[in-house]
Amino acid sequence: MTSSREGVPEGAPSPIEQVPDEQGPQADPSLTPASSPSIPPPQSLQPAGLIRRAFAFLIDTVMIQCLYMIMMLISLIGAESPLNTFFNATQSTPRLFLWAWIALSVGYFTFFHAQGGQTPAKMVLRIQVVMKEGHPLSVFKAFCRTLGYVLSSLFLGAGFLLAIVQREKRCLHDLLARSYVIRI
Repeated sequence: MTSSREGVPEGAPSPIEQVPDEQGPQADPSLTPASSPSIPPPQSLQPAGLIRRAFAFLIDTVMIQCLYMIMMLISLIGAESPLNTFFNATQSTPRLFLWAWIALSVGYFTFFHAQGGQTPAKMVLRIQVVMKEGHPLSVFKAFCRTLGYVLSSLFLGAGFLLAIVQREKRCLHDLLARSYVIRI
């Protein structure tokens, strides 16, 4: 009753010739490396809606404004410092404040989107920015996405409104960076 293969009944398929069941071939979990992150397949990524995304953006904007006000107060308190004399504080202070706000905003979104795809507001609202495969954005992609916010806000926010007509609910800045905002 046994064939030339030891311990395998005659007619049974060899491990190489395993017959797939009705659902198709199954991957053996013991063969996958333990160090590979568990990334959900693209079809299981559920896009985040425009309302949730807008609320997260509003919260992040308020947080940026609070950080900016703290920076501004610190710089005004130290108005007698030699650094302010060097920059001729009376004439260049508004420009410095503008550049500080731009740097803070760009840095905030780029940092958090590159470090896991979630700003503090996105963490609270359980949404995340990812690439199509579910991987986090690179620093360059996060920076491009942040700069895309400017383009999305042009023409009365038409770039943001693309999420209404897009099946994957992606705005212009998502299309530019090839990113997706998903619910987690």
